[in-house]
Amino acid sequence: MKVLLLLLLLSISFDASATAGPSVQKFQVHKGDTIYSLLQRFYFNQSQINQILQSKKSFSKQYSLFPKQIFWVTVDDKKKLTRLIFFHPKKDESLVFWRAPTDSGFTFEPLKFTIKIKTTRGFVKGSLVGSIQNKVPSLDLAYRFLDAYKLEYNLNKDILRNSPFVMTYEEKYLMGQFIKYGEVLKTGLKLKGKTDTRYFIKTPRGGSFVSVKNRPDSRPLFAPVDYLRITSDYQRRRFHPIKKRRIAHMGVDFELPRGSNIYASLAGEVLKRGKNRAAGRYVAIKHKNGLITYYNHLSKLYENITPGTQVSTGQLIGAVGCSGYCTKPHLHFAVKKQGRFVNPAKLLRAYPFNQKKQLQQEIATLKKKSSLL
Repeated sequence: MKVLLLLLLLSISFDASATAGPSVQKFQVHKGDTIYSLLQRFYFNQSQINQILQSKKSFSKQYSLFPKQIFWVTVDDKKKLTRLIFFHPKKDESLVFWRAPTDSGFTFEPLKFTIKIKTTRGFVKGSLVGSIQNKVPSLDLAYRFLDAYKLEYNLNKDILRNSPFVMTYEEKYLMGQFIKYGEVLKTGLKLKGKTDTRYFIKTPRGGSFVSVKNRPDSRPLFAPVDYLRITSDYQRRRFHPIKKRRIAHMGVDFELPRGSNIYASLAGEVLKRGKNRAAGRYVAIKHKNGLITYYNHLSKLYENITPGTQVSTGQLIGAVGCSGYCTKPHLHFAVKKQGRFVNPAKLLRAYPFNQKKQLQQEIATLKKKSSLL
């Protein structure tokens, strides 16, 4: 059935009058919609709905609904097969709910998108996020643009009004229809009177934003993850999403899928490991330079990572999760210096240790290209 569904997905036509295959229509999720109500709307009977919802935990967190979300409904009258297709916001895959005369269920299907590269330019008027959204209606792209600079700048102070920006990004299409935005590939932003250009370099497990001019290689710590999507900064007064009050956030949060690799930022000795109500599953590592790094909310902490154990720079120590006070999978990364928590962003390189060699080669290539222009 999985192979059949994939073949049908690839063969659908947006011409509803076509007779050589299933028809497809685009719909939007409305406020208050649930998986239950959508299945009911498209004539899944109660038994079929119950069968699907019994496994809701396996898809509900990755495919949570939100207003104006696009989904497809395909109907094959000949095969009497109806499918509701939802597109994963980050991965190149879809979640398909299907019903046939005698059966129903769901499946995850890989997708191969057509990628179009677009570039937009503008000037900062008000907030940088709002200025980007005025050009491209995507909050995710706007925040992704910020990721290119957050480790080196205070974007609230270092951007002047009317500063120019430029962004090159991906758009993803399926059968000629726009589905979602992809990665930000290149950024340019005037900061402190100079334009800082960043390039996103893809790696086997993620990627990093790099600059051919500003390379903070003197920073002591490597990134603890393969992909830096920063969802919460170091803040003295952050509104806590669970406790619903302002509490100091003494670290940086990196959002990644559950199970993503977590690495030791620097060689050192495991100071402690454990699990508590707030941090969830965690580990702390003490380094020879006096810093202590903390890794919270892990789904897995490897058994060999025990107090007193020596770890090397970039060693795999655990996996991203959502244990403790947490609303979605992420790594809370914190650093102590002389007994006090400090801002990790000022100590981190923008890439993990395992990306160092590839990024050095890519930067050298970029420098050669820029010198020829």
